[in-house]
Amino acid sequence: LPICPRTESYDLTFGSLFHIAMEEYHLERMSRGHNEAQVLGLQALLKAAWTPAPLGAEGPAGGYWKSDSNNKNLWNCIRAFIWHTEHFATEPDFNTTVLNKKLYAVELPFTFDLDLSIQGISASYCGHLDRVVDTMGGRWVVDYKTTTKTLSSSYFDTYNPSTQLPGYAVAAQIVFHEPVQGVIIDEIGRAHV
Repeated sequence: LPICPRTESYDLTFGSLFHIAMEEYHLERMSRGHNEAQVLGLQALLKAAWTPAPLGAEGPAGGYWKSDSNNKNLWNCIRAFIWHTEHFATEPDFNTTVLNKKLYAVELPFTFDLDLSIQGISASYCGHLDRVVDTMGGRWVVDYKTTTKTLSSSYFDTYNPSTQLPGYAVAAQIVFHEPVQGVIIDEIGRAHV
């Protein structure tokens, strides 16, 4: 059963918008190059951040996502996306894993049964792998972390037990039917916004 928050999470909205932009960027970079992919990623971010007015409503025609956070807001999400893609534009791409000629391992969905049930309902583990790359002699999962904190051991100590990153490694091994080397954490932190 899906669990939904009762109020908007600025962290979740910021991260979702950033992921939408990065997905478009990496998919388009393969065929169109950095500059055009960056524009298309920004367009995808802005489209996702726009909320149209309800049908038949009078007044404003809608608007962009508004956040009360000084750090997690639309302007900083745009800045983080531009900074991140510019920063890595001249470095060799991590060779995003190609599943077939038209499908790249970017925001790759996965679902598998856990062979367990909760109150008679069978449980599954599902999610999206931000990106899977072939580099450094093997296959790796790349996970974006959009945080205002520095990623250090104390950051990861707050997640106990820590199941997300090992879960991604297991999911990638199930999806690809072969071992992965591990998970690369791509920090999109406060210093970048």
